[in-house]
Parts: sequence; structure tokens; C-alpha cells
Amino acid sequence: MIHVHKKECDSTQDLAASLTADSNESLLVSCEKQVKGAGQRGRKWISADQSLAPSFNARPAEIYTLTSLEMAVLAKKFIWERFKKEVLFKWPNDLYTKERKKCGGILIQGQTDRLIIGIGLNLFLRTKTAPEELKDKIAGILDHKTDIDIKESSFQFYSFVADNRLPANLIKCLWLQSCVHLNRKVKILEGGKSIEGVFMGLGNNGQCLLKTSKGLSEFYSASLIIDP
Repeated sequence: MIHVHKKECDSTQDLAASLTADSNESLLVSCEKQVKGAGQRGRKWISADQSLAPSFNARPAEIYTLTSLEMAVLAKKFIWERFKKEVLFKWPNDLYTKERKKCGGILIQGQTDRLIIGIGLNLFLRTKTAPEELKDKIAGILDHKTDIDIKESSFQFYSFVADNRLPANLIKCLWLQSCVHLNRKVKILEGGKSIEGVFMGLGNNGQCLLKTSKGLSEFYSASLIIDP
């Protein structure tokens, strides 16, 4: 396995993708500071004062479309083992603190048997450094900045994922146990449309099951807003 670690990097996802294209080796890319990280649907990822942002190539989950949910579950397990902090999930790929603030996310690229998987995790975030419109919406999992070896922690996360891949039925079960909006009213944004309903769980392929006034609807790729 090749581990590329940078003091500063525009995007570990982009670097991992470019390096993977030229090699068949297992690859991990990490950095001390990511300055142009990306989130779901091309949104900008706001890097915290201290964060983990590793990207690596790996095979998809047993059911391909469950990969981001599997990575969220494994991230939760790793965060508890490494930092003794609890995180929750928001569909389809966000990590939340117990205070219902976003602290991380999963980003996956590729359509083959070898994906580029990335996690952005806010370890410590000073509220004053966050954009004004996000100060009440994002957070870090730690109460203060600590002495953390980012390179080693990124490798530990990569190793944890490689050693603990999950079967499909367990992915769904564990993900739902920590879903921040299960059986709660949410809003789905898809294709310029806004649909409100109650999040009822996951379909076999990880799709959102939404109970609306018209019955049960399924969404495979959309934005979800809690507390609409």
C-alpha cells in the first residue's frame, strides 16, 4: 500500500483519483490541511481548524449502492474507538454530532470495482472560523484542539476500514440504529422539487423510504433536510 501524505492539499480525492489512474497499487492520500475539499453534489467542504480528510481506493460494498452507508458505519466505529466520541448519520452520507450538527461526510467517486472513498471529519472547529451562515449547523467532535498525528490517524482509519468490511444486512441495521432522523419529518430536494414526509428507513439498495400524503416514495439520490 502506498501512503501519500501532504502538509497541504487542494483535495485528497482529486489527488487519489489522479494517482490511482496511473497505478494498480492500493493507495491512501492524507494531508494536514485540505483547502479545496468537495462535498456531495459539488458543494464546498468547509475544513475545520483540525480535521481528518483521507481518501483511498477500495472495493465497493457487497451491494454497490450501500458503500457510502457502510463507510459511515465504519467511521462511527473508528471515531468511538479512537476518540470515544459518538456520531450519528443523516442520509445519504453525512456524519452528525449528538447536538445535531454536521461534523463530517463521506464522498465516493467511480463506477468500477475500485472506488475512490474519502471522509472529511471535523475534529476541532472554532465557531468564529466558520462561515456566518453555517455557525449553528457545523461542529467538530472534539471540545478542544489536541495533539493528533494526522498522518498516523489517517492510516489507522484506512486500516480499520480494510479490516472491518460489513455484509449488506448489517450495514443497513447499524446505519438505522444511529440515524438522526428515523421516523421524523424531513424534506427531500430532488430535481428542483421539494417533497416533505416522514423518513421510514432504507430500501434494499440504501434508498430513502419517505412516507408522504400520497404513500411511500423512494429516493436513490437527493438532498435531505432535517427539521424542515
